[in-house]
Amino acid sequence: MSVEAAEPARSSSSLRANSLAEGVLILFALTIVQRMVGFVRGVLFCRYLDAEQLGRWDLSLSFLMLAAPVAVLGLPACFGRYVEAYRLSGQLRTFLRRTSLAGIVPALVCCALTAAFAADVADLLFGTRDAAALVHAMSAGLTAFITFNYLTCLFTALRSSRIVSYMQFSNSLLFAGVSLALFGCGYVRAEAAVAAFGIACLASSLFAVGWLVALWRELPPTEASLEHRSLWSRLMPFAFWIWITNWLTNLFEIADRYLIVHYGGLSSHDALALVGQYHSARVVPFLMIGLADMLATLLTPHLAGDWEAGRREAVAARLRFVVKLFGLAFQTGAIVLLLAAPLFFQTALEDKFGFGEAIFPWTLACALWTGLSMVSQNWLWCAERTRLVCVALFVGLSVSVGLNLLLLPKFGLQGVVAASAVAKLAALGAIWTSCRLLGMRIDNGLLVAAVLPGMLLVGPWTALTATMIAASGRLRQTALFTDDEQRRLRIAATAFGARFRPWIERFGSRPAASR
Repeated sequence: MSVEAAEPARSSSSLRANSLAEGVLILFALTIVQRMVGFVRGVLFCRYLDAEQLGRWDLSLSFLMLAAPVAVLGLPACFGRYVEAYRLSGQLRTFLRRTSLAGIVPALVCCALTAAFAADVADLLFGTRDAAALVHAMSAGLTAFITFNYLTCLFTALRSSRIVSYMQFSNSLLFAGVSLALFGCGYVRAEAAVAAFGIACLASSLFAVGWLVALWRELPPTEASLEHRSLWSRLMPFAFWIWITNWLTNLFEIADRYLIVHYGGLSSHDALALVGQYHSARVVPFLMIGLADMLATLLTPHLAGDWEAGRREAVAARLRFVVKLFGLAFQTGAIVLLLAAPLFFQTALEDKFGFGEAIFPWTLACALWTGLSMVSQNWLWCAERTRLVCVALFVGLSVSVGLNLLLLPKFGLQGVVAASAVAKLAALGAIWTSCRLLGMRIDNGLLVAAVLPGMLLVGPWTALTATMIAASGRLRQTALFTDDEQRRLRIAATAFGARFRPWIERFGSRPAASR
């Protein structure tokens, strides 16, 4: 084996792997800014686009999110598991060449078929064949999005979080800038949003090509042989379950909107307008789900370390504690958002989305239950039972489709969000059932954390009262935290205060004239 292959992360390399601490800091800083840019962009989309065009954009983005990982057979998602192994064995060139070819061919076929049958795809997605031009834009955007995903998966696997963060940050800025430029020029349609998305993905991918070329040049020109059977027998089972997970995850998230289009008993225009109303109520919850996903991702390696050391009960205790803290923090934030809802919908969104404001408590509750599921899944990841995540997603998807078919024709959008809420709870219940079967105790505090989002549906003041009672622990039956967890919270609060007390005292001791 060559020295270059044995030392993949040398400091002299132009593609240096970031340390965990450096990677987390870079990722956290840029992700927070990126999320805020995405939130502002979402608000501006709601201000510029009418309800129907916003609905078209929502369904277009949902299709891209579903089709991109499915078209490449889940192969880029395998990079995080296998790139370093093949790099150390001196076979990375062969690995990347074969997996890239295996992903590119079906991806190009998928994009070509989407463009060739644009009218049929438009009828399937939007309930009308008149959106063929939008589907052509989506086909081009899908190509760019697949390329962007491929590169981010590759650089993430190479532990180059700096490059990934720059790519994602530039993508957010370019998407916002190009779309608003097109809107400002009078092209205020979903096609403009899709075009801006594709341009941003393409430009961000080109931005990373220099690093990709540097990576390729640093790899040894001659490599150890890699048999096809050895590669694919190892790779395909893992890729298959990633592929299934992608299918179920995205279908779970988008099924209700497509059911509105095809089973709502409405004209295409009215159905898309209803999807647009739904989208307006999901702008803020989508941000919360993104933060929950980031928390779950950052938590995994820390729990995995204790798991591998055999400290299973410590993992369970830490995970229960984090889930409860997440539930309390985001429940508090949801209450504040609910109180500020009139300001958001009537001022920021110019009072265009009355239905969206009416269902806002439901979408906030759904976001909290989704976040609880995301964080709780860490027990299944540590136990290497990822198939059980698919089971939970399938349960949620089945409940969502079944209830939507029952409630949508009778209750419209209110029935849709009610069905989604029950489906999110069902998925959370399936996750916790699997965790319990694998040895994690589900205590009363977790059940309280699952009940609290439902209080948002009654009203912000009722939710606030229930949250304060649960957090205080005065009533043991409804206490969110155990005695030991409350003690840990007090210790953490004391340590936090001690750390910042010198700064507060220094500021307070300054003369008034010098302030």
